[in-house]
Amino acid sequence: MTIVKTTMAVVNSLTPLQHNRLEKMNDQIKKQIDALTVEISRVKQFVNENNFDCTTAPYVLVKQYRDALKAHVKLLMINYDE
Repeated sequence: MTIVKTTMAVVNSLTPLQHNRLEKMNDQIKKQIDALTVEISRVKQFVNENNFDCTTAPYVLVKQYRDALKAHVKLLMINYDE
């Protein structure tokens, strides 16, 4: 609860220029999250359409790729201030 109050106090004390930069940064982060989410779905669809068994190299590579994308999205969500 204290962290939220502190964060809100910092956001409320921003100058208009700083607030504008924060909004632009949030927009960029949101676009990245959206693009990565689409990529995660696209890659999953590729594996499903080609019926790769979970023991095949393409499946393993796609799994690792999707896990890396999900980790990146999780990190971006930490930095995203809605």
